[in-house]
Amino acid sequence: MRYLLIKAGIVVNAIEASAGDIAHLTGYDAIIASAVAGPGWRYQSGVFTPPEPVAAPPAQLTQLDFLRRFTAPERIAIRGSADPVVIDFLHLLSLAREIRLDDPDTLAGVGYLEQAGLVVAGRAAEILAG
Repeated sequence: MRYLLIKAGIVVNAIEASAGDIAHLTGYDAIIASAVAGPGWRYQSGVFTPPEPVAAPPAQLTQLDFLRRFTAPERIAIRGSADPVVIDFLHLLSLAREIRLDDPDTLAGVGYLEQAGLVVAGRAAEILAG
């Protein structure tokens, strides 16, 4: 049988044991036979609730990996641009240790590249997709 060991309203462990084997366990608020929940689940008033999903960290890329999201013709057009906004964006990229796809400067810069016609419509979303 599968038993859930509960302490302070949280399932702290799930074990396979017989009823006789769990009789000696102490230090838990409850020990409940269940195949439904697992460690990290909440238990309150007889109801199990799964833990909140952990948000994935924002995607971080090296400068090279970020620039590889652009096609060669796009990179050449961007580097050849005399637009001061594009030049500033490239400068910011060159100073970054990593490129975060959710960073406001990255979002604005890639959006501007699309607006300026240096990447075709719709490409900004593709480039920024995690």
